[in-house]
Amino acid sequence: MNDLIVTLEPWRPWPLLWPAVVLLVAVVVSIIGGRRSSLPVRETGFVLFVLGGFAMGAMAWSMSAIWDTEQRSAALIAHGYRTPTFGGVDNPTAIASGIIEFHAVGPDGERVRGNLVSLGGDEWRVRILGD
Repeated sequence: MNDLIVTLEPWRPWPLLWPAVVLLVAVVVSIIGGRRSSLPVRETGFVLFVLGGFAMGAMAWSMSAIWDTEQRSAALIAHGYRTPTFGGVDNPTAIASGIIEFHAVGPDGERVRGNLVSLGGDEWRVRILGD
């Protein structure tokens, strides 16, 4: 069980469609406000554009991180590990290296620590580390 391979489904960014629609509407509103020389309409478009951009950035950052964590947890739970927690996910060099640390309760009830090691694509190797 020390050499387990799991497949993690990648995040699909379709929820970013909504802020993209807001950005498109904001551009249209700004253009209409500019052509009609209406300052409030043009500024409304600008505010919508800024808010849509912030929403898109925040959604992309938070939703992808939540999705990744849920996928990792579900993969470990499916193989008998309980209460997995992950470390090093805030460290860009750890993620770039393709190694994510985790702690969990193993199938035998003992506390274990290990790594998820990227094999490329959606494949990850679960490596249990000795104490």
